[in-house]
Amino acid sequence: MFVVTSGGNVGIGFAVPINMARNVMDQILRKGRVIRGYLGLLPQDLTPVMAEKFGLKETTGALVGNVESGTPAGKAGIERGDIILEFNGQKVKNADDLRNIVAQTSPGTEVNIKLFRDGKEKTVRAELGQRPDTQESSSPEQLGRNNPLSGIEVQDLTPSILRQLNLPRDTQGVVITDVADDSSAAEEGLGRGDVIQEIDRQPIRNASDFRRAAARTEGKNVLLLINRRGTTLFVVLKPQK
Repeated sequence: MFVVTSGGNVGIGFAVPINMARNVMDQILRKGRVIRGYLGLLPQDLTPVMAEKFGLKETTGALVGNVESGTPAGKAGIERGDIILEFNGQKVKNADDLRNIVAQTSPGTEVNIKLFRDGKEKTVRAELGQRPDTQESSSPEQLGRNNPLSGIEVQDLTPSILRQLNLPRDTQGVVITDVADDSSAAEEGLGRGDVIQEIDRQPIRNASDFRRAAARTEGKNVLLLINRRGTTLFVVLKPQK
C-alpha cells in the first residue's frame, strides 16, 4: 500500500512496510513480476457502530462484505458478515492490514483464519490462490485530499459481483468497495456496492480508467454517473476543504 500526496508531479511519497518492499523486490528479481496471494473476498473496516451490531467490543479485525463463489475464501467456508480476527496467527487490525498480509503470502500456502461469527470464534483453513492479473483495484491512498475522488476504493466488476448486485452481465464500470468517512463521496451518500459508470461524462470500464480519470480531477468538481442496483443517478463531488 502506498501513499501519493498532492502537488503535481513532485512530492510523491511512498509508505510501504519494509517486509513488503523486500518481498516485492525479491519477486521482481527472481520472477520478473510480482505474484500476490488471493482470498477472493472484499474486506472493510469496522466502525464502533458496526462492531456493536456484530457483538464485538473492539473495532480490530476486517469485516467481510462479499465473498466470491469458487474462490479460496468461498471454498474455506468464509461468509459475508464474518469478521476476520487473525490470519495464520497474525492479528488483523483492519481491512488494509488483511489485504497486505494476504498479498505477501505466496499462492498455494495453506493458512488458518480465525473468524468471529454469530458471537463465537471459529477457525477455518484456506489455501491461497494467485491474485488474477485482470482484477485491478484502486485504493483511496493513491489520491491527494484535494481530489474529489479521494477516499473512494474501487474494484473491477466481475461476473460474481454483478450477480451480487443484480446487474446485467454487460454492465460496465467499477464497483465501490469502501468509502472513507471524511470524504466527499461519503457526504454525498456514496457507498459500497455503488457502481461508477462515468466520470465527467466519460465512460469508466475498469480501475485503470478510474485512475486515469481521477488524475484529471485534482482540485475540481467532478460529475459522476452512479448505478445503484439498476437505478442510475448523477452525483457531483467537490474537493475537500
